[in-house]
Amino acid sequence: MAGLLAACATGSGVPDRATLEAQARAHGFERLTVGDPALPLVAWLRPGTVPEGGTLTVVIEGDGAAWPRRDRPPADPTPARPVGLGLALADPAPAVAALARPCQYHRPAACTVALWTTERFSDEAVRLADAALDDLRQRTGAETLRLVGYSGGAHIAARLAAARHDVTTLETVAGVLDPAAWTAHHGVTPLPPLPPDTRAALARLPDQRHWIGAEDRIVPPDLARGVLERLGRGDTARVVPGFDHACCWGEAWSDLTRTPFVIPPPSR
Repeated sequence: MAGLLAACATGSGVPDRATLEAQARAHGFERLTVGDPALPLVAWLRPGTVPEGGTLTVVIEGDGAAWPRRDRPPADPTPARPVGLGLALADPAPAVAALARPCQYHRPAACTVALWTTERFSDEAVRLADAALDDLRQRTGAETLRLVGYSGGAHIAARLAAARHDVTTLETVAGVLDPAAWTAHHGVTPLPPLPPDTRAALARLPDQRHWIGAEDRIVPPDLARGVLERLGRGDTARVVPGFDHACCWGEAWSDLTRTPFVIPPPSR
């Protein structure tokens, strides 16, 4: 049952994988493998767009393919409708990459089913994403990072933002920030909580935006806002009317990122 919920449900309004990959190539994005050579992650990067000392935006994909049955994980975790890639294509920032989760789009020998099921929020999953960010920074010459996490990718993005010293901005879209709170809400098999050191760091990180779909049944608004309020960052939440877990983030993302979103500094 946890597997069913973990898959990022995507509506008919989200373009399919083949369409988005074709659009990525048309927009000048290059497909790469980055990070740990033993278990690299796939990234889509628009090359040559980072000004010297500039910021690279990295969109971290959701958990991926849906489970065919509650007791049977997908054989391939690649999302059929990759919302994260769609967000990267729509993002107006001058330098953008989309980062897949472990074993999405390709299957190195080191891949195990656990990496896209029970261990998708594990320290190892975070380490692989961390190595990928180092690689992307080196390739682009970026000095700082803006991280955008979609669905389960929000948890990975939050932990990276808390642990690294080069992340200036954290944004989440329909985000599963705290897997423990999420599984408790749905009454399914528990997943690990947001670590205490991550909670403390997120409470201090000034530049955050957390986008919530008013019609989202996977990460309902009350759940998402409750997590942020417990972090002392309820001021960073924005609920978008008419949006659910997948629709219509990619189509509206360019406009949403330009929406005034003034956040007061956290109180001491």
